[in-house]
Amino acid sequence: MTGERFLEVLTGLGSVEYQNITLLFGLIRCFLLANPRKLALLRRPWKGLSEPLNLPVSWISHRTAFYDVIFFEHLLGRITKSRPGLVEYGRLLAILESLLRFILVTSREWLTAPLSGRRHPAITCLPKDEAGNPLCAMSAKDWKMKKDLGFGDYVPDVDTTFLGLCMARKWLDLVSERKIPADPALLDECRAMLDHPWVEIIGEYQAGGGNASHPPTIRMGNPLDLYGSVNLWWDKPFPQPDGSVVREALGNEVCAGHNMDILETILLNRAQWNSLEGENLAITKRFLEFHHRAFVSGNFKDERSVRFYRPETYVYYAGRMYETFLTLSEEEKALLDPAGQVEEIRAMALTYCKNDLAARTMNPFDAALAVTALVLLRYEPRQDGTIGQALKVLVDRLGEGGRKNPYKAYEWTLVRYPTRIIVGSPVATSLFVLNACVEAEGYLYQAKPTSDSSTSSR
Repeated sequence: MTGERFLEVLTGLGSVEYQNITLLFGLIRCFLLANPRKLALLRRPWKGLSEPLNLPVSWISHRTAFYDVIFFEHLLGRITKSRPGLVEYGRLLAILESLLRFILVTSREWLTAPLSGRRHPAITCLPKDEAGNPLCAMSAKDWKMKKDLGFGDYVPDVDTTFLGLCMARKWLDLVSERKIPADPALLDECRAMLDHPWVEIIGEYQAGGGNASHPPTIRMGNPLDLYGSVNLWWDKPFPQPDGSVVREALGNEVCAGHNMDILETILLNRAQWNSLEGENLAITKRFLEFHHRAFVSGNFKDERSVRFYRPETYVYYAGRMYETFLTLSEEEKALLDPAGQVEEIRAMALTYCKNDLAARTMNPFDAALAVTALVLLRYEPRQDGTIGQALKVLVDRLGEGGRKNPYKAYEWTLVRYPTRIIVGSPVATSLFVLNACVEAEGYLYQAKPTSDSSTSSR
């Protein structure tokens, strides 16, 4: 770590404005990394890529839209791609509405786009009420701890916002298709969230587009060519008691996985947002070109590139994007991707899944992501045992979570400097496994979900 990078860490992550614990953690990490024996006391060897989380005493438990939007997708797949029984079907619908309401209503705040001045909603991970108390089911002790660590002010997530828009579209489509008696107020919220010029808005933040004033403040070691990408967080001012304004409470950087969320959502909502017309098409193409360069260069496998999402999660998200890409007409595909970049991304992602994931020792979280990515990317030959090998890991490790959970907690997302924020829980692992099983059932056995869910679950 050079002196320049060290100063970048301090200014980028707000160590000056916030508590000195952030600086302390940075120094501790430097000390530990230089002492392998002491590091081994904290980071024990494990199987697979994702690290098991073995210190629950240090976890800060809370509910955020970032988790809810992923869980929503997994449970939605259980309805749309599998065969839940009538009782489970009803429970799932109620859970989905609860999740979506928390995402789109409870966690919403309003921002102003930096160039056009458009007022638009965004989804924050730590919503507060008018008195400043958490709305994310966090204890007072953990809320204070999070603030003391330097994360009291939280900037709305760009990717959580776009994933929320993605799920709003999928919910509206499902309700319409199956004539579900859904909450009318929530449906109105979905329509209102989608009824903004989102491609134009995100274009104001895109490197190479309208973004000339808000580049990433953290570039340490990131090998990606950032042209066509956007930062992790929206631009948001934080007025200070002395009248000054802090715009980078946590620093801002680029994560490839977050940008894949955006591309998928833009394609899913292409009709309403005119994603493949005029300047919007140029914005959409820049996102695709950014991902293509990340894959062709091999940087998609480099943890310095993915930052928050691990490489296997980025590849899984490439599978989600590919499944949406398959819904485009031939004319739309020709407009967006005349050079066949999506198929090149798919080929490299499949090779990674087979050679870097499925061919090595996996833990249940790795295996769940491998299965899901292989299915979404339409791996062939599907019966050659590659998917089956990963499914066997899920079966063999079932029950490892003890009495309360089918599986242990594994790291899901992380950022390594100067602090290390790790996201994961036994619930998260189990939902990723559920999603993998649903996808595999449909792909390997051609299960066709019924619209009335009258058949029993297998």
